[in-house]
Amino acid sequence: MNISGKVRIEVVIAPDGRVRSARVVGGHPVLVQSCLEAVKDWKYEPASEETTQIVEFEFKGNSSDPLGSARLLVGHPVGACCSLGEWRK
Repeated sequence: MNISGKVRIEVVIAPDGRVRSARVVGGHPVLVQSCLEAVKDWKYEPASEETTQIVEFEFKGNSSDPLGSARLLVGHPVGACCSLGEWRK
């Protein structure tokens, strides 16, 4: 499959850094479910109150990699690097 595009997810982060909820703001229907499942497992730095963040992924289907590539544009969780295939928990 050679799909390109961006996916935007709104993430509500609890004070302990865990994702309380996530919802799709926009993106290709084939890509959104994987992004939604990924952000639900993320852990952010603890904060004094609940916060909301928009996370944006960019997928490029024309990559030299047969599986394509993905890049996290905003909303880095704790310990995450920039390749969707290399998330660290």
